[in-house]
Amino acid sequence: VVLGAGLGTRLRPMTEHLPKPGVPLAHVPVAAHTIAHLVAAGVDAVAVNTHYLAEALEGALPQHVPSGLTLRFSREAELLGTGGGIRAAWSLLDPAKPLLVMNGDIQFRPDLRHAIATHQQRGALATMIVREHPEAHRLGAIETAADGRVVRLLGAPAQRVPESVWMFTGVHLLSPAAFHDLPLEGCIVRQSYRHWVDAERPVYALPSEASFRDVGTHAEYLAAHLDALDAERLAEPIHPSAQLGEGAVVTRSWLGAGARIAPGVHLHECVVWPATEVRESASRAIIGPFGAIQVS
Repeated sequence: VVLGAGLGTRLRPMTEHLPKPGVPLAHVPVAAHTIAHLVAAGVDAVAVNTHYLAEALEGALPQHVPSGLTLRFSREAELLGTGGGIRAAWSLLDPAKPLLVMNGDIQFRPDLRHAIATHQQRGALATMIVREHPEAHRLGAIETAADGRVVRLLGAPAQRVPESVWMFTGVHLLSPAAFHDLPLEGCIVRQSYRHWVDAERPVYALPSEASFRDVGTHAEYLAAHLDALDAERLAEPIHPSAQLGEGAVVTRSWLGAGARIAPGVHLHECVVWPATEVRESASRAIIGPFGAIQVS
């Protein structure tokens, strides 16, 4: 399941045109990168929950996913929360099979094959992929025993003594037995995980050192594009159909399909959305039908 129903308020005005999982990252929707990582781990069926601008995401994603993948959408008339959203989407797949859950708005590539194998070896009900974070206690700590079992969640039960403190990445594995413990509506951590940890069910954490970026702010969105230039290139940054006028100079920037750069314009560390015409020079900006967003 890929979670894609959020409102994307921190990315406005970009998300007045596309939902957050549908905004372009390296020429394809952000959620398409998540789906590609799932497929590389052996996943052959994905359900994406949608709500805000659902039609836009449901229309864009199918053309950017690997062939042969079964892709379904779980549209929520009212937001169901993470627990209810996962349950509704899982029911469109096969609740008798284990489930992998990822957010549709992150750039994160943990070793999912290792996670699946570890989850199975431990006989876990749930496995939370976690990472180190200096403010884990303030943001919502996942605390574990020496064997990786989650013994304390969000500071409770207080009497338990953990060995390590982590931050949840939002990526997790659920065994079929977890399905009926998911709420019809509400938060999976505060309702399902809370119950499982308190009752000492086999919930484990699996640390990952993979780089993590939440593409939920303008600065992080721009940084994700620069990451793609500096590390593993996902695509050519200037789309073949983009047009550069005479004397235009583009450095460390991404130009979407059909973008048009006026003569003499200079762009540095910018992201230009598809079919956007740019008439003024800019640096560290996101440019699209919403205008130009300056990123400090």
